Amino acid sequence: MKVQHYFILFFGLMMSANFAQTTISGSVVIDGSEDSLEGTNLIIVNKNSNKRALADKDGLFSIMVDLNDILEVKSSLTVPRKIKISESILDKKYIEIHLDIETIELAEANIRPLDPNLKKNISTTETAEYKLKKELGYDTPEFKKAMIAEHKDAAARRAIAQTGGVNLLGIGQAIFGGKDKSKPPRELTNFEVTQKVKEYYPESYFVNSLNIPENKIQDFVAVCVNKYNFRSFLKQQDYDMIVYYMELEAPVFLRLISSQS
Repeated sequence: MKVQHYFILFFGLMMSANFAQTTISGSVVIDGSEDSLEGTNLIIVNKNSNKRALADKDGLFSIMVDLNDILEVKSSLTVPRKIKISESILDKKYIEIHLDIETIELAEANIRPLDPNLKKNISTTETAEYKLKKELGYDTPEFKKAMIAEHKDAAARRAIAQTGGVNLLGIGQAIFGGKDKSKPPRELTNFEVTQKVKEYYPESYFVNSLNIPENKIQDFVAVCVNKYNFRSFLKQQDYDMIVYYMELEAPVFLRLISSQS
């Protein structure tokens, strides 16, 4: 019985050794899309070991797995998918993963089918707000003309008051309107991006998951912000990519501060 017990134990250890920490290759295919995956930011996460990989523009990747590990593939454009690592996948050391493009569901609305006669698709039902404006006379052509005239008169008076006299350019712009020079939104500074990343992730994540000393978290995030495109990831709310690069950079940063101490 002891011999049989040891044989079973030895066989089990051999089997687990054969399937432990195997690096497999894979490709990700987005069904229904023939475009390059460049810029899609497809992340493959081993949910058991928390190891991560990033697919390239052709959807190719490699990642270390064990038997029965769960791989999750996700991006901001696709429906997440989970795959369980089987013996056949480990034997082939290759996996092809198909994803679907995420469908954005709009809020529920009552939409009737379109009629082939396009004129019938135009609703003639008056809203409550429109009825009220109509009853008060706010929707009449006369009222609209009066409002426009009052707006132009007020603008002209402001232009004269601001210059202390008659300013033809100011009056012309007030009456006929000037060019709308809309300013582009201000880009966040690296410091502001650093603060936003720090605020989004709890301190325990940096200390317990990345092993970053508490007094070095600010420096670590600043290094990541300067090295990687975190500003773009924040705009896209792509926090998985931020995690991917921080986990990539953490060992490098730890070696750096260790050499300096």
